[in-house]
Amino acid sequence: MLQLPVIPPNAITTRDRALFQWLAAVKLASESQLHRYFWPDSTIQAARRRLRQLEKYSLLARVTLPEKTLKADYLPGSSGYRLSKAGRLWLRQVAGMHPGYEPKRLQYHHELLVAEVSTRFFEMARRRGWRAEWYGEAAIAYIPDPDNPPKLLPDGLSVIRDAGGKVLHTFFIEVDASRESHGKRRSQIGQKITEYDRMFKQRLKQPLLSQLPRFPAVLFLTGAEKRLQNLAAAIQEYRREPVGYALTRLETLLTATTPILETRTWFLLPADHSPPLGDSPLAREPLINAAWQTNMRIKRPKAQSVRPKPVVPPAAHPATPLALSVPATQSVAQPPPAAPASGPVSAPAAPPSPGVTLPDQSSQELPLFPFGWLAKWRQWLPWLMFAMFLWGVLVGES
Repeated sequence: MLQLPVIPPNAITTRDRALFQWLAAVKLASESQLHRYFWPDSTIQAARRRLRQLEKYSLLARVTLPEKTLKADYLPGSSGYRLSKAGRLWLRQVAGMHPGYEPKRLQYHHELLVAEVSTRFFEMARRRGWRAEWYGEAAIAYIPDPDNPPKLLPDGLSVIRDAGGKVLHTFFIEVDASRESHGKRRSQIGQKITEYDRMFKQRLKQPLLSQLPRFPAVLFLTGAEKRLQNLAAAIQEYRREPVGYALTRLETLLTATTPILETRTWFLLPADHSPPLGDSPLAREPLINAAWQTNMRIKRPKAQSVRPKPVVPPAAHPATPLALSVPATQSVAQPPPAAPASGPVSAPAAPPSPGVTLPDQSSQELPLFPFGWLAKWRQWLPWLMFAMFLWGVLVGES
């Protein structure tokens, strides 16, 4: 039977907890990615010593990374780390965090690419004095409609804030490593675009998306240029809602030396369905292009004078959405409050329906009669009296 690891008192630091939370979101990361994310001002030897110590505590598991032919720096070594089974149990019962989903060995390369995108967003935010938050699948998997659950989930959600906490950029991440044909009607990419349209319609019911000022754009990282063009054509065919998309090649992005927002490697499909930007391989655009982001802001519905219906979170997904927020300095944000050690993390609190106000009972006008059915005759009373007067006049004359 799996037991909690024995850890000395005060042995787990705030940075360790943030590292566990990030690994729960990205599932797997290399030594280099962990060093760049959590020890940017130290040597990789210092990061490696701490990772080995956490491995001795049975909280982390070291894995051998697969070798790929794609030339980039996201696989600099042969070792990577993920949460161990005992570490996942400790994270849930002691730290009160959702342990995420355990990575499958066949998905190691995919998870490393997702971790690299998250690391590059953090490095860009740190250089600019911003904050980079990363949400994994567990935070995005809230199901507003249990009878019609989502068929696909994004690989991650990146939220970029300035030093004051204002949201600057929001992106869904999709690493497209499949070999299916984008031109077929029932292809996987067509289902993804349909799911993003449905997520846009239900955005105000999702606890995480309802707090954002705009619906996130979707970033697709794919392989060859031909696949990118086919992907863009499929998006334009299936998309119905105002959702923005940006596409780039993996090798071009991962070998670039400029920050991820400023790299001119993106094929942009604006949310307002206007003509694409950067459709030529020789004239790509950066993500910070203002013309692409003009119509990304959400128009929230006006207030209605009805009593809101409570949104009950489904019992099928008891995970609490967790975000990893690392400030620009090396200090790491405080972890969320710990849940009771005897049980799992509770389900997310159901947010009230936004844009709904209750009527003011004190200012309502009372009916003229005490009975409800008599109150309806109040507007006809003058006409009834007038008719009775005319009837009396006619009877008197006769």
